Amino acid sequence: MNFFSRGQKTFKKEKRFKEGTIRFGLHKQAFGTLGSTNVRDLVVLPEGEDLNEWFAVNTIEFYNRVNVIYAIISESCNSTTCPKMSAAPEYIERLLNWIEEIVENPKIFPQTENEKYPKSYKKYIKMIFKRLLRVFAHVYANHFDEMRELGADSHLNSCYKHFLFFILHFKLIQKTELAPLQSINKKIFEREKSKRKKKSKKKK
Repeated sequence: MNFFSRGQKTFKKEKRFKEGTIRFGLHKQAFGTLGSTNVRDLVVLPEGEDLNEWFAVNTIEFYNRVNVIYAIISESCNSTTCPKMSAAPEYIERLLNWIEEIVENPKIFPQTENEKYPKSYKKYIKMIFKRLLRVFAHVYANHFDEMRELGADSHLNSCYKHFLFFILHFKLIQKTELAPLQSINKKIFEREKSKRKKKSKKKK
């Protein structure tokens, strides 16, 4: 069974960007070359682009991806598998619904181009990423073995790595919030360091 077919009933409809819009173009820049471009480069605001639009595109796409990741294990997320967080399904469902309401609220996330973003926009962006981080932390802590058995661990890891570099680059989350994922983060940074060393040796 393909892991994407798991939990289809719990998948929320993916939010897409209308072709020809600024956000559609930014989405292609942010995620269109994922896998062939260094993730550190992908998170950087493209030259000449609006930071608020960049935040909007990335926020919505990470929301989409976290929805997929959680849906994969949602059927087995219960008080037995998650005894320390028995209310996880209800909590995560409310969390994702809250984010959906925010990104669909035109007073916070303008739905058309050239609209002004509210002064509270950055505050909401930080709140959203803080909550998405909690979903990643829960999946890694309670469901990683299951993700690996389904062959979805590489998908989880690549999504989280991209997410991590984005929030660090724009300082959207306090470092103390990353504590639950400290061991995962350490491995990511070590691998990146090793890759850079190998590249520098090849250039020589």
